Amino acid sequence: MAKRQHKPRAALNATRKERFLKSLEACGIVEDACLQAGISRGWAYEKRKTDEAFERAWDDAKAVAVAVWEKEAIRRAVKGHKRPVYQGKEHVGNEQVYSDTLLIFLLKGAKPETYRDKLEHSGPNGGAIPIVNLKPEDLNHDELAAIIRARQNNS
Repeated sequence: MAKRQHKPRAALNATRKERFLKSLEACGIVEDACLQAGISRGWAYEKRKTDEAFERAWDDAKAVAVAVWEKEAIRRAVKGHKRPVYQGKEHVGNEQVYSDTLLIFLLKGAKPETYRDKLEHSGPNGGAIPIVNLKPEDLNHDELAAIIRARQNNS
């Protein structure tokens, strides 16, 4: 019986890294790429720390996956997709549906200066927000009602 020949450790590591990188590029999920390559997440992250070329290749593979996700998000937000419409159990047609949520995220990412959430934190007349450390039991009914009215008038 012939002796089984083993690949040298360096060649085995290179093969694992290559399988991992191809899978990461395809799916973008480290855990799934590790499973596809037959390696542990710990091994992958250790190699990433100690091998600069592998780290760069990892980042490139992830960037390819993210580009695919972005393309799909744009397609769903702008072009939409057809969803079947049923009446009872009968298919009567299709409707074109879009993802407003994806469109919002795309706009916020592309032009944050225009589409970011604008929150103002200021008190009455643009001044400081008063901080009151009162408990409801510290106030009588009339005082509590006055605070509530004041807040409603300033909104």
